[in-house]
Amino acid sequence: MQETFAVNVFGPLLMMQAAVPYMPRNSRVINIGSVASRLGPRGTALYGASKAAMDALTFSMAYELGRGHGGITINTVAPGPVDTDGVPPQVAAVVHSALVPMTRVEERVGTVEDVANAVLLLCSERSQWISGQCISVSGGITGGQL
Repeated sequence: MQETFAVNVFGPLLMMQAAVPYMPRNSRVINIGSVASRLGPRGTALYGASKAAMDALTFSMAYELGRGHGGITINTVAPGPVDTDGVPPQVAAVVHSALVPMTRVEERVGTVEDVANAVLLLCSERSQWISGQCISVSGGITGGQL
């Protein structure tokens, strides 16, 4: 439990506290969350709780650190099921079977490129008015929740 929160909550918090004072105007902080923060698939309670805490942290830190530091924006990208080597196959099978049928775009898991495209958007000048948001990259699994 402590390791999960250390990585998913305290890691981003400490990074923002350390980095933001040195970041140039109009910089971006992008945290990587998860739709598990809102959906809570079986077996993901601790992980989902840590990602929900990160969502709250993103929202609060966008206000606390953004205004006084020259237009820095802070957002979270929250992927749905994505094929990566970092997820054990047995966990991936359970999560995918529960979540893929809920997608609204295509019945598939996401790709690393899908997530990267959302991050690139948030890094661009076009996103200068987006801050404190949790952007779901899930094929629509979360509907209007994120």
